[in-house]
Amino acid sequence: MFCFLLVKPPRIPGQISELSRCNTSPISQCAAFHLRLFLISNRSHSVNRANQYRRVTIDFFQLTEQLTLQAEQAARATEQTARATEQVTGRSRWIAMEQETERVKREISKEIATVQALTWEADRLSHMVLAFEVSVNGEMEVAVEEADMTAWLLMWLLLKFNGIKAEGKCRVQ
Repeated sequence: MFCFLLVKPPRIPGQISELSRCNTSPISQCAAFHLRLFLISNRSHSVNRANQYRRVTIDFFQLTEQLTLQAEQAARATEQTARATEQVTGRSRWIAMEQETERVKREISKEIATVQALTWEADRLSHMVLAFEVSVNGEMEVAVEEADMTAWLLMWLLLKFNGIKAEGKCRVQ
């Protein structure tokens, strides 16, 4: 479908050209609105010198194909940028989660090592207390310093366990 538009050149540069349609189909009405600014730059025209109007031939099927192609290209470009942004944020989330997991694993391994050391120390002290109990029950004389040292070591071990428990509660909160 072809439509002929008469375009009067603007009197002032930058002013929108005046249009008069020769064909009043709905397609030409739509396209004339979109093409106002582009008609002056179109080189396929003949000049009617008497009225200084330019006659422009427009193929509306080609025009609609070009407009839809431009719209599709714009949509593809926005999709690609959205995908790229999503991949970047997705990867950064994945890396952040991986770093968080590694940090938690390191902390847990440190805590496990601490608990194992304290367990070994508790076993050693329990053997000490058992030997102390056997000597007291066997009515042997026990030095006061030995009893004080055992009590002090047990209290110190209890404080270590309480420290781990308090540190765990602080982390949970």
